[in-house]
Amino acid sequence: FVKQCEDLKENFEKRIQDIHGREQSLSLYENPFLVNAGKFSDAEMQLEIFDIQTNSSLQAFFANHSLAEFHGRVDKEKLPHIHYNACFWAVQFGSTMRRLHSAATALHYRLRHNIMAAATPVVIDGSYLEGVYNCDALWSDACCRLSVAMQVEVITDASSGLEWVNVNGSCYGLGGQILRMGLALSAVRDIPITVNKVRAGRKNPGLRPQHLTGLQIARDACNGKLEGGQIGSCEVSFYPDHISGGRYMADTQTAGSVSLLVQSVLPCALYADSPSCFVLRGGTNAEFAPQVDYTIQVFRKVLSWFGGEFQLSINKRGFYPMGKGEVTLKVKPSVEGLYAADFTDFGELVYVYGTAYVSGVLPIKVAHKMADAAQQLLLEKLPKNVEIYIDRIKEHAERGMGNGSGIVLWAETTTGCVLGGAALGKRGRGAEEDGLTAANEILHSVERRACVDKYAQDQVEFNIIEEEGTDCIYLECEGIGHMPVKRNK
Repeated sequence: FVKQCEDLKENFEKRIQDIHGREQSLSLYENPFLVNAGKFSDAEMQLEIFDIQTNSSLQAFFANHSLAEFHGRVDKEKLPHIHYNACFWAVQFGSTMRRLHSAATALHYRLRHNIMAAATPVVIDGSYLEGVYNCDALWSDACCRLSVAMQVEVITDASSGLEWVNVNGSCYGLGGQILRMGLALSAVRDIPITVNKVRAGRKNPGLRPQHLTGLQIARDACNGKLEGGQIGSCEVSFYPDHISGGRYMADTQTAGSVSLLVQSVLPCALYADSPSCFVLRGGTNAEFAPQVDYTIQVFRKVLSWFGGEFQLSINKRGFYPMGKGEVTLKVKPSVEGLYAADFTDFGELVYVYGTAYVSGVLPIKVAHKMADAAQQLLLEKLPKNVEIYIDRIKEHAERGMGNGSGIVLWAETTTGCVLGGAALGKRGRGAEEDGLTAANEILHSVERRACVDKYAQDQVEFNIIEEEGTDCIYLECEGIGHMPVKRNK
């Protein structure tokens, strides 16, 4: 176990000498878990950590070892300081690797297409870590290893010179998220993509209605071609073409999340030749997906940091199992391309606003209970100067299909950071518990002074893929993307 970490160290001196532009270095912030063990100040250790993060064989090895096993096998007092830290970081990273899919895949595309100036934040369980990578040679060296680790293969046709991408759709059990991200990147980069083993291992593998709907509307917006676009299909190929603005409509015919449909079409629409309008139907407030209120109040503002603009309005709420909700998405293309942003200054919290809603036969008192519980906890935990207001809404029959309830909170800081917290009502669970869940998510992000919350992280990573410059963002510490892993299925 220790030997694998120590073997890495022997290769770094030569690697550093081989790197072009050796005056440039990889800078990392210390891991707070090791604050008493010393800081990672020398470039050799920093590169050692980076190699652990991008070496596929080590990922597989360390992912199978817990911290408890590590402490049982490694005597800190008998190990050189730098080796102990390397092992500790490796195990920490192994526990997070399954949730680093979005950052690694986006990084692969950036590398593959020579977008070298952009920085990618790396987040380890229980710590804040900001990586600013400026060495092109180091980026290139990591590119091939990341594509292996993420099971993303770029193929070039020898005769035509055309490229296409093959993606293992079963990677980390992410299911539909790989489809949404893959097609968005395919459309923006104008590179065909094939996703195989779609939702492998699920109870109902292959495409479900909500996934197919997202693929179809992305195909229409991109004037593309879709192969394998049938319910149950486990392999899908997408051939993009020119992205056109215009008016489009999509209906999942189920309670499938409209917010996930937004994720499918938004990156495409940002690079269309004219404004786009999408009427999307399905579930507006569904499990395992961002609530539409979150997309409006949090993600819309986050994307604006990078110059992306869209409007999303709720025409009618829809809940499980009926669905039948409807939203209208209007997107203004990013004519000059998205640009980089630096959000590493959390600032100070200004306000927490929110909406607690009920629909159907549920009485307004359910919304009051959610809002009151959330507000009381926030008042107890936050400074007195933070403004707190949570609206309580009873949707009229024409504005809500079916019975449902939920709460969405959003907070903003003096530097423009926007964080969210949410909970969806569930039969048999008290409304107060839902309110406390949403409030605790806000408090969780605020306490860690993260500039992007856990729900927005994978969306940010893929929507800023084309930006110019260097983006640098503090992310919430448990990992990038799905929290827990099954959040977006």
